Amino acid sequence: MLNNLIFRFQRKISIKLKFTKKLYYLLSKGRLKSLYLCIIYFRSKNDVFELKKKNYLEHRYREIMTSFEKISETTTQKLSIFDLSDLYQYSQLYGKFQEAYFLKKILAKKHINEKYNLDSFFLAIEAGLHSFATSFPPIKIPKLKTQRTKAQLTMYSILIRPKCNSLIPNDNMHIKYSNAIKEKNILISGPISMSDIPNEMLKKFDVHITTNQYIHPSRKYHRSNNQINISYFNHYRVESWSKEVVSACEYLDWAVLGSNKTLKKLKKKLPKCSKTQLRSTVAGTHNLFVFAELMGLQRILRDLLYFPVGKIFLSNFSFHVDLVDDYDPHYKPQDIPADVETLLSDCRLHDAVGNFSFTKYLFDQGLIICDQAVSSILNMSVEEYAKHLDKRFNLNNAN
Repeated sequence: MLNNLIFRFQRKISIKLKFTKKLYYLLSKGRLKSLYLCIIYFRSKNDVFELKKKNYLEHRYREIMTSFEKISETTTQKLSIFDLSDLYQYSQLYGKFQEAYFLKKILAKKHINEKYNLDSFFLAIEAGLHSFATSFPPIKIPKLKTQRTKAQLTMYSILIRPKCNSLIPNDNMHIKYSNAIKEKNILISGPISMSDIPNEMLKKFDVHITTNQYIHPSRKYHRSNNQINISYFNHYRVESWSKEVVSACEYLDWAVLGSNKTLKKLKKKLPKCSKTQLRSTVAGTHNLFVFAELMGLQRILRDLLYFPVGKIFLSNFSFHVDLVDDYDPHYKPQDIPADVETLLSDCRLHDAVGNFSFTKYLFDQGLIICDQAVSSILNMSVEEYAKHLDKRFNLNNAN
């Protein structure tokens, strides 16, 4: 009966392969209560989803920690991958960034030793084990190829051979986009109004890319005829700030969306005379990583890796580290939440440490270059970055 229940849920809500494995694991161990909580957790949505997730992880934390006084490298060696995964997610849920990073690193090493698959490779990158990722022997291609697995295989091929020709999907819109940015130098600027970017900086680049672009209502912006202007918009921005997005598109050559669904919504809102070209990202909604949900900058970088571009230059990104005094006074992030609670929630839900680790991997491999402020942040170790986040949010475990 429980087997039939699992298959019905799998068909109904498209449960990921890793979740299906987790269900079978709990079933094989006779842990029916955990199985029930796990199913309820994945069935719920929005606020109910978060509540059930919190209840499930708290239950698992108490269940696992009954045998241990504290989390340490010695005690965690005895735990399974699933137990470590739940402990990590519990620490991440409560914003214990140093503890979460410690657990993820141990989990990644265990995953590499026991599983050694595509998830192991991407888990090594988001856990800061970059030496493992750069020296990975060929991975055995799985027989079962889901859409996510296919996206992982393509990105894996790009990351292990970054100097080879980019892998452009055989799609007219992607090919057209590739021709537009081919071998061009690209500036990616952080959350800032277009009108606040110094012209002398813009003139140095062929392409200017922004995240969730907006035009400051009280300032003028003169679009350069020689430069390609692109912005990547997320679903929330298109849904909640549609007028601002439509207004920004007047100054854009390309608007890139995270999915075809969001693209269709924006297309309906744009005037028919709009010359802005629309496309969705290559990987779409498929998350390549095990835990990290990519943020705006990281989604842009992931998408650009598919194309044969020139130099990629990052400017005006703080990665939620309180080092904004290092920025030019006219070039500070302005379109980010000011309250600490919103920032903390963003870092928890998206896994800021995993996103930082992915960006640092690209930076260390020479795939991106940055301004002085961003470089100083990316030169930190992943462990130092996690410590900075704990300090930024005044958590008890910050040293």
